[in-house]
Amino acid sequence: MNRLIAIGDIHGQRIMLDDLLSQIEPTDLDLIVFLGDYIDRGPDSKGVIDDLIDFKLFYPQTIFLRGNHEQMFLDALIDCGIRIGERLSDVSPKWVKEISRYSDATMFKLNGGEQTLKSYGAELVMDFPGFTLLGEIPSDHIEFLEQTQMCFEHEHFVFVHAGINPLLPLEQQQYTLLWDRDLEASPSGKTVIIGHTPCPDGAPLIADDLIMLDTGAAYDGPLTAMDVLSGQVWQAKP
Repeated sequence: MNRLIAIGDIHGQRIMLDDLLSQIEPTDLDLIVFLGDYIDRGPDSKGVIDDLIDFKLFYPQTIFLRGNHEQMFLDALIDCGIRIGERLSDVSPKWVKEISRYSDATMFKLNGGEQTLKSYGAELVMDFPGFTLLGEIPSDHIEFLEQTQMCFEHEHFVFVHAGINPLLPLEQQQYTLLWDRDLEASPSGKTVIIGHTPCPDGAPLIADDLIMLDTGAAYDGPLTAMDVLSGQVWQAKP
């Protein structure tokens, strides 16, 4: 392995993603970990997923983590009968208690999902008592989202989307890994690499036990990547 590179939240910013990858110039010796939130809020979520699927073909060792926005999209697709499976509300009482106030389809639409649907030329409409999808989401895109991982551990690092609870096994932390902003040290003492919580001033937060790489691409900030072994940082700006 040459470099161990983490890439922060993309949020539909396809042009910035292309710029960032051009700066990085990935090789077969690199291990690249995408931290989730590929979709929503930005203008071209469909294009981002297209590019990530292609990237995986060239660099099959790449790790794609699941963000809360991918989970909301998957759950919304259950709401409208496009897929079956477990929703976050099925496995996380904390999600139901602290975040969820509406149906899964509504939660998705309220959190930037309208922009994602627009990029697919699709629409989620109320069809009492549920929702109907007008348009189509490609099956390989749904499969890509379903195959995203909740976490990835390396020798000295733990990569998650949002946060980690040192008191619980990782497999019991669906809400924490996707949504939590109460950041704790890793139970193993490894450095935790996250996205999800935007850093102020468009600069990543880098400490001994925590690296935060969401620099606000969803809100006109830059898109950031970091080689966590060397400390090199790349940024693509709007």
